[in-house]
Amino acid sequence: MAEVVTEFGSSPARRAILVGFINLRSRLRTLGVIIQRQWLDGSFIEAIEASEGRPPGDIDVMSFIWRPAAAKSDADFHALVRANLDVFHAPQAKAAFRCDHYLQDLDIGIDIDSICYWHAVFSHRRNGVWKGFVQILDEGEQADQVLLGQILAQGIA
Repeated sequence: MAEVVTEFGSSPARRAILVGFINLRSRLRTLGVIIQRQWLDGSFIEAIEASEGRPPGDIDVMSFIWRPAAAKSDADFHALVRANLDVFHAPQAKAAFRCDHYLQDLDIGIDIDSICYWHAVFSHRRNGVWKGFVQILDEGEQADQVLLGQILAQGIA
């Protein structure tokens, strides 16, 4: 995650998006969700300022997660999701955290079709041109809070 902050936190607008992303990760952990890994994509990962003359508006995030211990059943997990739509529902997560956030629930198994779909979405631009995306592992709340302090010290938009 530190490399993401260093590489992509080059402006106050970008750092504001990173603050939202770190806060999203914190909320997931607070709910007991275990973040196995995350894919990051979108204009935030591209040099959108150079190619389109504008800052990124958000960051696209695919979280591969394990359900909280208290919400392993489908009924309990769906109740958790419904009670926390600002984290689990992409439009609300975008408004709350500046993250276009999607999930892959690892407790239901690996859905190869879903992973193939999201890999294709994250590895191509809208015009079909290939591009990359960033994968990060979760280093924990303490590491994220250190990075959050560094980001805030630099200033955000």
